[in-house]
Amino acid sequence: VRSFSLEAAEVLVEHRCHRGPVTGLATSPDGSLLFSSCSSGTLAQYQCVSAPCRILRVAANVVCRDAHPTPNALAVSGDGRLLAFVGPSKYVVTVMNAACLEELLRIDVSALDPASSCLDSAVAICFGPGPPGHLLLSTSSHTVTVLDTASGRVVREVSLG
Repeated sequence: VRSFSLEAAEVLVEHRCHRGPVTGLATSPDGSLLFSSCSSGTLAQYQCVSAPCRILRVAANVVCRDAHPTPNALAVSGDGRLLAFVGPSKYVVTVMNAACLEELLRIDVSALDPASSCLDSAVAICFGPGPPGHLLLSTSSHTVTVLDTASGRVVREVSLG
């Protein structure tokens, strides 16, 4: 993960905390924190208030190893308090405190629809635009599920297929 100076058009720092290809990048709304994930399941948190960015925390085996690089691999809430990602497997979505990477919630995606005969997995995630604290989850069964970030319960589900 490289941090660049836009003014000088040069690399400020290069971090080599990942052992596999980078699969996700996300920043907090105020730009103070950066998060990256890789194909080996590692999640890194960087402090970007002053140049150059520096690594604050690295957590191993938390992000889905099967994930492909996507802009929706990691999501930070609009208020910057929550970080969400698919992992540690494609059947789980984890919500963490963005400041300290403390796990707050783990949602089993495969169990969201008990009537389904197939094992559902998470494809993409993002936080809702408003303050209610909703996480939007796109699944392999072509549904978008709106989850409450405090309890993990399903608020509503929309089938796209």
